[in-house]
Amino acid sequence: MKQSTKREIRLLKNASKLFSSSTLAAAIGVVSFVLTARMLGADGYGSLALVVGFTTAILRLCEFQAWQALINTAANYQSQNDDLKIAALFRLGFSLDFCACVAAFLIGLASVAVTADIFNWQPAVSQAAELYLFVLLISARGTPTAILRFYDRFGIVAAHQIISAIVKLAVVLVVTLHKPTFQNFIYAWMFSHIVEYLLLQGMAVAIYRSKNNKVPGKKSVAMREVASARLFRFLFISNFDSSLKMVRELDVQFVALYVDESAAGILRVARQLAGFAGKVLDAFYVAIYPDLAMLSARREWQNLRAFVARSALYVGLLALLGLSVFAITGAWFLNLIFGEDYASAYGITCILLFSMVLWGFAQPIAPAILAIGRPGASLVAHSQAALVYLAMLILLVPEMGIIGAGWAMFSLYACWAGVMLFAYQKLVPRTQ
Repeated sequence: MKQSTKREIRLLKNASKLFSSSTLAAAIGVVSFVLTARMLGADGYGSLALVVGFTTAILRLCEFQAWQALINTAANYQSQNDDLKIAALFRLGFSLDFCACVAAFLIGLASVAVTADIFNWQPAVSQAAELYLFVLLISARGTPTAILRFYDRFGIVAAHQIISAIVKLAVVLVVTLHKPTFQNFIYAWMFSHIVEYLLLQGMAVAIYRSKNNKVPGKKSVAMREVASARLFRFLFISNFDSSLKMVRELDVQFVALYVDESAAGILRVARQLAGFAGKVLDAFYVAIYPDLAMLSARREWQNLRAFVARSALYVGLLALLGLSVFAITGAWFLNLIFGEDYASAYGITCILLFSMVLWGFAQPIAPAILAIGRPGASLVAHSQAALVYLAMLILLVPEMGIIGAGWAMFSLYACWAGVMLFAYQKLVPRTQ
């Protein structure tokens, strides 16, 4: 059997695992956030969205997205059969993740009051945001993600998604049946966040230990031996790249500021629905990257390009199917599941799902750019897209409200896709 066929089978096998788990986790997650949205109403859910959005933005600012650089570097070590350096590389990654978590928590504490003043938060929102920041201390996910993906443990990744969704649903149900207040839902979301990350870290550590038991007669490699300038350049570019994504959390803040918290809650529902579609599509991104890293390490450029083209078609058509289904059933679904308060989320959700279609067709380009060791191109794309998005938010939200926020998000993905496609054609070789 040809290597390319084997890769496609492995991609579809791993993607199907993640797709199935993402779909099931998304379905469970829909129940969790439907209960939260209905119990709190649009105003209360909008307040929760402000808190979670602020914390997510701080996390994006500080995390290294280390899995990208670690898998890329580990693939090179694997091509040299150097397992000891792979082990040292992951130990270094855990150290960096811990530092990033502490930095995120401290920056969050220092900036929460300023953010509350800028966006005119209510006192209850400010207090909840200060409390929610404590989850940042255990939010390390870069290295655990790299370990599970590099060692082809996609079944464990799938199980993690489902277990995390079940835990969140359980605590949300307890709050719903006991005392469905804004404060209790904050506690529920914090608890589920903590369990999700600790479970991911525990699974990754178990796999790391099983793969890196000391071989008799061999000494472990010190972390400084793998701490190359190339690795840190990749890590810090990935960090800046991730930091730029935090502007995507500003739409809810802008809508709350220029419209009201009820509109922010409606926008958050639309973002959540589109986000579930994004998680399903992300299964292909997760599954394809390790193989692309190995193809790049072996300089098999024609196979890499063919792999990317076929994956883009799969993902794009899947996204288009999701948009089509929601366009037909979305209005009925929103009214039945969320209630009349959220019926106006139909239009904005369609726009956001349209953005997911665009992202789907362009999505495999991003891991290909990273696999060839050119994270700077991704940084440029996200920089330009972030500037366009911010400009469109400022221009459109005051005039169009949540619909303006939706078109701003579409402009972000359109700009990103165009820049990434240009970089891909320019940087990825066509011949061996």
